[in-house]
Amino acid sequence: MTVTRALSSDRLAAIAAALRRGPAAAEAHAAELEDRGESAAARAARLMAAAVYGGPAAVAAELGPGEGDGEGDGFWRRAPDRQFLAVWTLFWSHGAAAALARLADLPARADALPASWREIVGYLDALRALRPADESERRAGLPPLCRIESEPLGALAMIRLAVEGRTGRFVVDSGAPGCLLSAGFARAAGLAVGAAARSAYGGGGERLPLHPAVARRIEGPGFRLSGVALDVAELSGDLGVDGIVSPLALWRGRPLWFDGPGGALLVGDPPDAARPPFSAPLIWSEGSPLLPARVGNTPLRLLLDSGAGANLLTRETVAALGLDGEAEALTVSPTAAGSTAIYPGGRLELAVGTAPPERFDYLVKPAVEAPLPVYPGLTEGYLGQPWFRVRRLRVAAERTSVSFSGPEGEAAGEGGR
Repeated sequence: MTVTRALSSDRLAAIAAALRRGPAAAEAHAAELEDRGESAAARAARLMAAAVYGGPAAVAAELGPGEGDGEGDGFWRRAPDRQFLAVWTLFWSHGAAAALARLADLPARADALPASWREIVGYLDALRALRPADESERRAGLPPLCRIESEPLGALAMIRLAVEGRTGRFVVDSGAPGCLLSAGFARAAGLAVGAAARSAYGGGGERLPLHPAVARRIEGPGFRLSGVALDVAELSGDLGVDGIVSPLALWRGRPLWFDGPGGALLVGDPPDAARPPFSAPLIWSEGSPLLPARVGNTPLRLLLDSGAGANLLTRETVAALGLDGEAEALTVSPTAAGSTAIYPGGRLELAVGTAPPERFDYLVKPAVEAPLPVYPGLTEGYLGQPWFRVRRLRVAAERTSVSFSGPEGEAAGEGGR
């Protein structure tokens, strides 16, 4: 559906195609739009590239001055689709509080947007009603360093947190775009939940309505957070937990360490910790973090996904690499929205970021593309628990890069060379 000439479906599709080819291609496409006199589309293309490849600071630079402070803000407020793109990009990169600050005059004009975008506007408006403008996320109860022990949950890791005083078990999922509670747990904890919902899609393509909520109090070992935006959904009972926690979202603005061999998550930098030797920039797709990797000379983008029990490649990636794929599913894996079929895989040599190639055992799953996504899905595979368990990983506070060790311990013989 065409909204305006600047952000028609065709133009968004062209911007998405350039984004998939990498930051240089995205900038070249934006420059081409500028040369054709399509300055509004070029601004949109550069904002989307900043969100995917540049991090929060780059997003802020593209959006320009804050509300009412000059032309940068004025440009993004001249049309509903531009305002929506600014709001949704901020929701990705800065969290709900920043997005709500730009939402002020959009709902009254939301009928100019496609239906799939109006759904998101309704969701954000419901979130704003739950958290007034003068009440923001507070992290005063978070010490400089906090160590949270994880527990095994099958092939995954889980932690225990108290939400509004009610303790639950939550999968540690670095690949999730935010924190998600089961509807039953949210009711038992007494959370107020917004009636509006936005659509997410599970590993098998099933639609999962996400309702906004705000937790006044989240507590764990040695810390307390308040005013935290969450999602609530009817989760699959097969997961066996009360929800999913994205450490990158919950502890936004703090460095994180995933200590695979030690079975712990650290919020903050240990005073004498040496920086791991390898590094990679973070790429953001649909609110989730990806790392650049390569098989030979073929580049890949892999989801940094501690919530995946196995390393995975999509069927489309397997075909593009010229690898053999099996027609019959090996197993069915539970996801937040249901189950997804997992197919037999294989072994290859994979290099992540600046690390040398190492052995990578993988399974195969279909790729899932949400209908009419605002941003393109870039995921070609998943770095799952087998990758996490054998190394130490640091995520920068700015969420622009990671550093990580090579395989460590006995498990290194199974996961690397």
